[in-house]
Amino acid sequence: MNAVFWTIGGGTVLFVAVLSYVITRRYGWGQALALPILALVALLAMQWQERAATGFELSWSSLVFAAPVLLGAVAGIAVARLRRG
Repeated sequence: MNAVFWTIGGGTVLFVAVLSYVITRRYGWGQALALPILALVALLAMQWQERAATGFELSWSSLVFAAPVLLGAVAGIAVARLRRG
């Protein structure tokens, strides 16, 4: 079962990295930051709606679940910025 989670997480990182790379090259890094911010907001909203947790638990669990999107976005933006010069 762990292999399935690692595969899904790795696929998400790669997909978001490519998407962020393309958005950064075309529109700039500011526009590419919308993807990880929207992912965090959506996960916070889903976690908050699911259960009334403490603030720390809510933010921590949302950050853990959004980690593949955040890592992919950072990687895509970084590669696009390096290639642009």
